[in-house]
Amino acid sequence: MKIVLCRIWTIRWGRNGGTRGGIKAQITRLLTSIKDQQFEDVEIEEIEVKLDKVRKLNQQFELLRQDYYKVVKRDEDLVEIENSFEDIDSDLLKLEVSLKKLFNNCMHENGNAKINKSNDVNIKLPEIPLPKFSGNFEEWNIFKAQFDSLISSNKQLSESQKLYYLQSCLVGSAARMISNDDTFHSLLKALEDRFDNKRLIVNTHINEIFSIEKLHNESAKDLRSLVDQLHKHLRALKLLDLDLDKLSEAMLINIVMQKLDKESRKQFEMTLTSNELTDWNTFIKFIEKRCQILENLQSNIVQPPKSKFISQSSKPRTLVTKVNDTSSKCPVCRLPANHPIYKCKSFLDLNAVERFNMVKKLSLCVLCLKPGHKLAFCRQSKYLCNICNGNHNYLLHRHRKPSIGGENVTHSEAIPSEPRADLSPTDVTLADSQHTSSACLVVKNKSVLLPTAIVLIQNIYGHFSRARVILDSASQANFVTKQFADNANLRKQKINTSVSGLGGISTSIEYEAVANIANCNGSFFLSQTFFVIDKITDMVPATNVNLENLEIPQVMLGDPEFTRSSKIDALLGAETFFEIVKGEQIRSSLNSLIFQNTVFGYVAGGYVNTNNQEPCTNLCTLVSRNENIEKSIQPEWSNFVTSLKVIENLKVPRYILTESYERTVIVGYADASEAAFGAVVYMKSIMEDGTAVNKLIASKSRVAPIKLAWGPIGNSRLNRLKADPDS
Repeated sequence: MKIVLCRIWTIRWGRNGGTRGGIKAQITRLLTSIKDQQFEDVEIEEIEVKLDKVRKLNQQFELLRQDYYKVVKRDEDLVEIENSFEDIDSDLLKLEVSLKKLFNNCMHENGNAKINKSNDVNIKLPEIPLPKFSGNFEEWNIFKAQFDSLISSNKQLSESQKLYYLQSCLVGSAARMISNDDTFHSLLKALEDRFDNKRLIVNTHINEIFSIEKLHNESAKDLRSLVDQLHKHLRALKLLDLDLDKLSEAMLINIVMQKLDKESRKQFEMTLTSNELTDWNTFIKFIEKRCQILENLQSNIVQPPKSKFISQSSKPRTLVTKVNDTSSKCPVCRLPANHPIYKCKSFLDLNAVERFNMVKKLSLCVLCLKPGHKLAFCRQSKYLCNICNGNHNYLLHRHRKPSIGGENVTHSEAIPSEPRADLSPTDVTLADSQHTSSACLVVKNKSVLLPTAIVLIQNIYGHFSRARVILDSASQANFVTKQFADNANLRKQKINTSVSGLGGISTSIEYEAVANIANCNGSFFLSQTFFVIDKITDMVPATNVNLENLEIPQVMLGDPEFTRSSKIDALLGAETFFEIVKGEQIRSSLNSLIFQNTVFGYVAGGYVNTNNQEPCTNLCTLVSRNENIEKSIQPEWSNFVTSLKVIENLKVPRYILTESYERTVIVGYADASEAAFGAVVYMKSIMEDGTAVNKLIASKSRVAPIKLAWGPIGNSRLNRLKADPDS
C-alpha cells in the first residue's frame, strides 16, 4: 500500500514539476523579450497580448499551487515548494509590472494624439496618488472609499498587486498590522475588523467637536478654522447616517456658542428677533457671514508703505535674536572645541576672582556656568557650592581668608551670589529666593542701617512666599502685614489683644497667624506666631543708599542691592532673633558697618556717611505685649475685673427644642489620629407627629498645620450615626 502511494505521489510530483518548469521557462522568455525594449519599438496590441498571456500564466500557476498543496503533506517538503513558488510569484509580478509600465508609456505617446486629434490639444492629467491611512479612526471611511474605487474594484489587478498597493497605503500604527502571511482579503478584513468601528468613529468626531479651541478675540483666521472643523466632522457623521434633528441642533448651537468670542456672540444675539429656537442652518450661515466680514475688514486695512530711509526722529530699537551656531566656540579659549566652560583648561587655570569676573563678563549663570539665564531663574540646585553651600559654583569659591580694614576673618569667603528662584526646604518652586538686605534711618549726613532679610514663609498648604522682614531684638512679638497674610494665604485666627510701642501708643490686634519660616537651602526651619497688623513701618531704607560709600565684603549676600528702599512684610522679634544670628562678623574699614552672619546670610548693621542734607524720620521699634496697666486707670480696671466674678453665678437656660417630643437621644462621637482629630455631639428627637429632628449641640475639628488639605473627620461614621443613633 505504501509503495502504491509513493508511486502516485512521484507521478503527480513529476507532472507538476514539469508544469512548474514550463511556467518558469515562459516567464523567462517574456522577461527577455521586453528587456531593454523601448516603447517606440513595440505596438500596443503586442503588449496587450503579452499581458493576457501573463494573466493565463497566473491562473495556471494558482492551479499548480493547489495541486501541490493537495499532494504534499510533510512540512519540510512544503517549505521547499513554498520557496520555489515565491520565486515564480515574484517573477510574475515583475513581468506584469514591466508590461503595464511599457503599456502606459505607449498610451502616453500614442493615445493622447488619437483622442485629441480633432482639437489637436494634448492634456496630461496628473497622477492620482494612493490614499494613506495612519490608523486614525476618523480617516477610515474616507480611506476605505477611495481605496475601493481605485484598487479593490479594479478587475485588471491581481490579488498580489492589490495586496502590494494596500500595504504601501498603510503608515503609522496601521502599518503594524501587516503580516508576511497576509493575503489581500485577509489584510483588508483585519483592517475592517480593527477600524470599521462605527461607535468609536462617531465618538471620535464628537470629541473633536468638543475639543475645538475657544476664541478669545475677533479673528477671521480662527473663526474660519472653527467653521471648517465643524463642517468636516458633521459631514463625516452624516456619512455614518447621523443627521441633525432639533434636539441635536440646539445642543450643537449651545456648544459652538461657548467657543465663539464675546463680540461674535453679541452680534448673533442682535440678529435674533424672537425667543424661538434657532435652527442649525441659520446659525452656521451667520458664522460664515461673519467670517466673510472679518476677512474683508482685514483685507481692506491699508498697510503704510515701508520707507527705504530711516527718519532721524525715529526712536532706536533694540532687537535680541538667538542664533543656534552649529560651529560653536568656547567663550574662554575661543577654540572650536565642543566642551563646556567648566572643562575648559584656560578657564580652570584662572584663580577664583578671575573666573568670577570672566563669568560676569560673559553673562553666564554663576551657579551652572551656562548662558541664557540668570541665577534667579537657574534650576540646577545640584551645582551649589559643596564647600560653603553658597549660591555659586564651587569653581568660583575662594579659599583665602578675607581681610577688611586689617581684620582677618576666620572663615572661608565666597563669591557674592544672586537670588535663587528654585530652592525651598520642601522643593517648592519660588518666585524669588531668600536673600538679605538692610533697613536704615537717615539723619542729615548719616544713614543708619537696620538688619533685614528676605525669608520664606510657608502657609498651611505647603506653599512658600517671599517676605522682606526686619530682624528686631527689641520686639517681644512677631508681626506680619495683613496684605502679605492675605496674599500668602496664611491661616488667621481671631484674637483680641493689644501691643504698645514707644510713648505707650497701643495698637489693637484682631488676628494672629501661625506659619513656618525657612531659608533657601532648608538648613533652617522654624514655626512662629505672627500678629497681623495693617502696616509695620514705612519704606525701609527711607532712601536708597549710594553703593560708592560702602565697602561690601566678598561674602554670601543674598541680594547685592540690599540698599534699595522697599516695603516691609514682616518683623521677627527677640523670640527668633537669637536663633537666627550666628557668631561671624565682618567690620568695614571705611565706615561703621558690621556684616553679621545669620541663617539667612550676612546682614548689614551700623551707619554710613552720606551727602544727604535732609533728615528723614527715625525708625525705632520697641514692642511689648501685656505691659503693666497705667496707674491712672488701674483702680477702675481692678473694680471692673472684680465685678466680672458675678458672671460665675449666672445661669442662662438654653433651649434646643421648643416643640413637644416623644423621645430624644444625645449622640457623641470623636475620632483622632496623629494628623487630625474631630468630635461632635448632637441630639436626635422624635416629635409627636413621628418626624425625626437632628440638632447639633457642639462640634470641633482640627488638622495639623503641616497638612496640605483640610476636611471633616469621620464623615461616613457621623452620617451613619445620624441615621441610626442606636447603632
